[in-house]
Amino acid sequence: MWFTRSRAQTMPSTQGTAIEKSRAHSHDSGIAVMGSVSSSNIDFASCMDHVTEFQLLSDLYNETTQKAAVFEVEKQSMQQALASLKQDYVLLAYHSIGSTLYDYRNLSRIEELLLEACKANPALPTIESVAPGLCHIDQFGFKHVFMEKVPAMQYVCRQLNYHYVNETFLKNENSCRKVLDNVANGKILMRTLKELARAGIPADYRAIFWSFVVRMSTNELRDKQGLHYFLDLKRMVTKAEVSRTFHEQIAKDLPRTLPTNCHFSHGDSEGIDKLYVVLQSFCLHCPEIGYCQGMNFIAAISLLFLRSEESFWFLVTITSGLLPVNYFTGGLQGVLITQQIIQELIKQKLPAMYNHFKSLDLDIAGITIRWLVGLFYDVVPFEVCIL
Repeated sequence: MWFTRSRAQTMPSTQGTAIEKSRAHSHDSGIAVMGSVSSSNIDFASCMDHVTEFQLLSDLYNETTQKAAVFEVEKQSMQQALASLKQDYVLLAYHSIGSTLYDYRNLSRIEELLLEACKANPALPTIESVAPGLCHIDQFGFKHVFMEKVPAMQYVCRQLNYHYVNETFLKNENSCRKVLDNVANGKILMRTLKELARAGIPADYRAIFWSFVVRMSTNELRDKQGLHYFLDLKRMVTKAEVSRTFHEQIAKDLPRTLPTNCHFSHGDSEGIDKLYVVLQSFCLHCPEIGYCQGMNFIAAISLLFLRSEESFWFLVTITSGLLPVNYFTGGLQGVLITQQIIQELIKQKLPAMYNHFKSLDLDIAGITIRWLVGLFYDVVPFEVCIL
């Protein structure tokens, strides 16, 4: 009984305590819920601030990006304008240097442009390399010695001009790469090749373009003659009885071919040996044409950019594909006909010049023979000749 009573007596006390605890917990929970709601209000407001700030930054980023794009276009446009201005400047300087009106204080500007360009193209001459009496060797191997400052600076201006022309082509990287890819895949059109040739093909890519044109022009003949045709001709050249017919004339012309070029300046130069093989191989390939003066310059120039076999096919392309069939045959019959055509064109288009020549009893053939036989090699600057 004691236990039961005691238990009964103690239960209310326990329940009261539990109820109090429950109330206390409910009170605390209420406070917590209220606190939670208050905290959520604070977090939501903060989040809205972040969203607003992000939107502002996003708008600012888009605006800045658009301005940067416009600036980049303007920058490229200004760079192109500056490059064109530099090219015009050096061309004017080239024609002005040496005249009594030229202000030689402007030479310092030429020197500045040259120093800037040499960073991109170390093959360019320096002011020191073209000093009077010194020998400057250009990127093609030609030696240049100037005894006076005027022709030296004119040469510098001309080289700077060619540099700017090449730079214009190379800066358009996507277009350049697309053209090269098309050349490699054999997809380039002849019209595109003509446009490139007329605009000027950079020296770094000339071998690629020339090789493509040669392959395109001689593919059928190569397939017909076989893969090792040039090697077979090369072996035949070593036989004296086969090469004797044209040996004497070729041997005479070899030392006179590009004598100012370090690849052909001595009898034991590598270029001389290659040139002899190419010319003799051509004579064996096309005995009806054989060898004619002028071919040595054409073949030698091609050897500056191409291997011996490609140079051989280059000569075949020039003589059998691009020039009239009889250009180098029958005592230069094709050259003589071309001279008559030039004379007739001068008579029609430049009558004053024609009459002036006639009054002086000057035969234009004596002037143009060098143009036509060597394809303008020693008439115009080399960089113009190979455009």
